[in-house]
Amino acid sequence: MNYKKESDWIIKEYPAEKADEISRALSLSPLAARILVSRGVDTPGKAVAFLKKSLGTLHNPFLLDDMDKACDIIASAVGSGKKLLVYGDYDVDGVTSTVIVYSYLRSLGADISTYIPERETDGYGLSPDLMRRFVKEGYGVVITVDSGITAYEEALIAKEAGIKLVITDHHLCREDLPLADAIVNPRRISSRYPFCELAGVGVAFKLLCALDSVMFDTDVRDSSKKILALFSDLVSIGTIADVMPLTDENRVIVSYGLEHMEDTDNLGLAALFSEVGLETKKFPPKMPYQKKKITSSQIGFVIAPRINACGRISSAMRAVELFTTENRTTAKLIASELCAVNKQRQTIENGILEDTLKYMEESVDPEKDLFIVAESETWHHGVIGIVASRICEKYHLPCILVSFAGEQKGDDPGDDVGKGSGRSIAGYNLVEALSSVSDLLEKYGGHSMAAGLSVKRRDLPELRKRLCEHARKNMKPGDLTEKITVDAVLEKEDITLKSASDIQKLEPFGLGNPVPVFASYGMRIAEIIPISEGKHIKLTLEKDALSVTGIFFGAEFASFPFFAGDRVDILYNLDVNTFRDTKTLQLVLRDVRRSKLMTEAADKKSEQYAVLKEGVKIPDGADLIPDRDDFRAAYVYLKKKHSDRSFYTTELSGQAPREGFFRTDVLCMSRYLSTVKRFPIGIVKLLIILDVFDETGIISREKTDDPLMQKIRLADISNQNKINLERSELLRRLKGLYR
Repeated sequence: MNYKKESDWIIKEYPAEKADEISRALSLSPLAARILVSRGVDTPGKAVAFLKKSLGTLHNPFLLDDMDKACDIIASAVGSGKKLLVYGDYDVDGVTSTVIVYSYLRSLGADISTYIPERETDGYGLSPDLMRRFVKEGYGVVITVDSGITAYEEALIAKEAGIKLVITDHHLCREDLPLADAIVNPRRISSRYPFCELAGVGVAFKLLCALDSVMFDTDVRDSSKKILALFSDLVSIGTIADVMPLTDENRVIVSYGLEHMEDTDNLGLAALFSEVGLETKKFPPKMPYQKKKITSSQIGFVIAPRINACGRISSAMRAVELFTTENRTTAKLIASELCAVNKQRQTIENGILEDTLKYMEESVDPEKDLFIVAESETWHHGVIGIVASRICEKYHLPCILVSFAGEQKGDDPGDDVGKGSGRSIAGYNLVEALSSVSDLLEKYGGHSMAAGLSVKRRDLPELRKRLCEHARKNMKPGDLTEKITVDAVLEKEDITLKSASDIQKLEPFGLGNPVPVFASYGMRIAEIIPISEGKHIKLTLEKDALSVTGIFFGAEFASFPFFAGDRVDILYNLDVNTFRDTKTLQLVLRDVRRSKLMTEAADKKSEQYAVLKEGVKIPDGADLIPDRDDFRAAYVYLKKKHSDRSFYTTELSGQAPREGFFRTDVLCMSRYLSTVKRFPIGIVKLLIILDVFDETGIISREKTDDPLMQKIRLADISNQNKINLERSELLRRLKGLYR
C-alpha cells in the first residue's frame, strides 16, 4: 500500500487573479477555476473551449498520411466483393479497434472477418506464418488495427501474394516503414496531422470517418458525426484503457462517448455494464440500489480489466463476439463470462503477487537492490505485467518479472527462454536499461515505463546483477521518492458537496487531465471502521467543526498505523457518493501521514528522553520509569510484530524484514498500546524500555538516524534463564535519579 510510501507532495501554484477572472466570467466555483488555471487553462476563452468540448474541434482525417489510399483500397474491395480481414490486438484498444472496423464494413455488406492473435501461441503483432495463412485463405485485403507498424516481412509476403495490406496503428514509427499499400499512423515522421496521441481505436475511428465520406460522398464533418454517434462508446473505452492523454480531440471523443453510453445501441456493452452495476436503457443494473454513474474511472478500473482479462488468460475473440452480437441472451452470457474470467485473472494475479512479495522478503533489500528481477516456473505470462506494475508501485523501484511457464525443458535447462514483463518509475528509462544489457537478452522492446523481454535462464543472475548496477549508476536521488502533484490545499470552506459537483464539470479525467488531487493538514481521526472484511477502511475526519467521511481503498485495517485521536495530513480526491438517489460528499484517500504537529510533539519527547538518559532530571520523570507491566506489554507487542509480518508492516515503507530485523515506529507502538490495548505507555517510557531490552539481550538493534524509527531483532529467549531487568544499568541509574 502507498499510505506509508515515501512521497513528496508538490503543491501547484497558480495566479489567483486568473482563477478569479475565470470564476466570474463562467460562474464557475472558485475551486474549479483554480484547477483549470493550475493546468494551463488560464483564460476565459480557453476555459470555455475546455468545458464545451465541441465536435467542431475534431481534425480532418484526410490530414493523416495515406488516408486517401487506405479509403480507396477498402472502398474498391467492398465494391468488388473481395474478402477483407481486420487484424487486431488482444488488449482493449485492439479489441475495440477490431470491432468498430468490422461492424462498419459489415454494415456496408462487405465480406469481412476478424482475427486477434492468441497471446500464448501467436504472440504480439502480425507474423509471417499468419500472413501466409491469410494468403491461403484467399483474403484480398488485410487491415491491421492497433498493430502492424513493424510488419516488414509480412508486408513483403502480402505484396508477393497480391494482397493489399492497410496498416493502421498509433505506435512509434521508424524512419523506414513496411512496404504496405497504405500506412495510417499519426506518429509517422512525415505526419502533418495536428494530434499524434490518438489510441489505436482513435486511428481506426478516423479511418471510418474518412471512409464513410468516400463511400457516401458526404462532407467529412457529417461523416465524423455519424461515425461518432455509432461508435463513440467503444472508441472512448479503447482510448481510456490505453491510457492516452484526454486532451485535444481525445477529450472530445471520450466526452461524447461517456455522455451516450447509457443509450448505447451495443447489446454486448450494455450487458457488460449491467453485470457491474452500471445502468443503460437496454439492460437494468443487476443491483439497482448500487447504480453508479458511467465515468472514465469506471471504464478504466471496472470495464477495461474485464475486456483485458480475455486477452490475458483466455481469448480476446470472446470480447469481439460480445461487442458484435445482436442476440440479447448471448450478450448476457458472454458479459457474465468476462466477469468470471476477470475473477480468475485476479486470483492468478494475487498468487503471483504473493510469490513476489515472499521473494522480496527473502532475497531483496530495497534500500540497496534498486532493480527488482524475480522469476518463476509457474507464473502466467498474461498476468505478470500487472503484478510488475503493482510491485513497482509498492516499492517505487523498477521491476521485471520473468516466467518460464510452458517452456520446453531440453537437455540443458540453462537454454530455457523465459518471457518477462517490466515496469519502471518516472525518471528511469526502462528501455535504456534493457539496452545496456541487450547482450543478455534474446529480444526486448517497449518504452520508458513498460517493456517486454525474453531471456535464457542461465543469463538471469547476470541480468539481475547488471540491472541493479545500472540503476545505482543512473538513478538520481530524487527518482526514488514518489512525487505526487497536488492541485490545491483545501480548508473547511472548500470541502463541500458543491465543490465536488463542480469538479465533475471538468471530466473526463485521465492522462493529461488527471482527477484533481487535494491536501488538507491537521485533520483529526475521529473513527476508523474496517469495510469489505478489513480490505479497506472508512475514516471519519474532523477539523474546525467539519466532519467528513474518507474511504481508503486497499488500506487494510489490521496494518493501518494510525488511531482514533491522531492528527494527520491527508491526500485525496473529492467525490460524490450516490446511494439510493441520495448524494453525499466523501473523500477518496490517496495518502495519509502524520501531521506536522504530531511529528514535532514526538520529536520533543525524543529530545526529552535524550536529556533524561544523560542523567538530568526532568519534570515528572519518576512517572516515566517503566514497571514490570509496562515491560510485559512492550514485549508482547514486539513478539506479535516479529511473528506477524502484516502487523503494521506499513512502517517498513514497503520493505519486508531482513535477517530478522524489522522496523518499529516508536510513536505508532505507543499509540497502539495506548489506544488499542488501553495501556498508556508514552514515547519517553517506551524509549527507556527498548534501551533496557537491548542492554539485557532481549532485543538487538541496527543503528538508525531516527530514534523514533528503530530496526529491531527479537532474541530467542525461550531456552535462556529468566532475564532480570533490574540488572540493567540504565534502569538502576534512572531509578536512582528519583529516589
